[in-house]
Amino acid sequence: MSAPIEYNGFKVVVTVVRETREHAPGVATRGWRGRFGFWKDDGSEPFTGTISRPEPHPDDARRKTLRIAKSIIDAESRHLRSATPSALEFLARH
Repeated sequence: MSAPIEYNGFKVVVTVVRETREHAPGVATRGWRGRFGFWKDDGSEPFTGTISRPEPHPDDARRKTLRIAKSIIDAESRHLRSATPSALEFLARH
């Protein structure tokens, strides 16, 4: 697990795990899958996610995961500044 980084008022943690036959039986594509979590220090519930498609290299998986987490944080930050629907609320419903 990596140390949290600060991004746009949130703390973000990205981890990358190797997919093996035990993790994904029957899946043709195996590789490195990214997971992320982010939260504010205000006691709010952390938001976590897993990237659905594995990448062939761990660095690629880490960059992709961080990019997706930052995109969700950016959307959530825009929601906090406006009346648009929350990205987290949308993702929770779908």
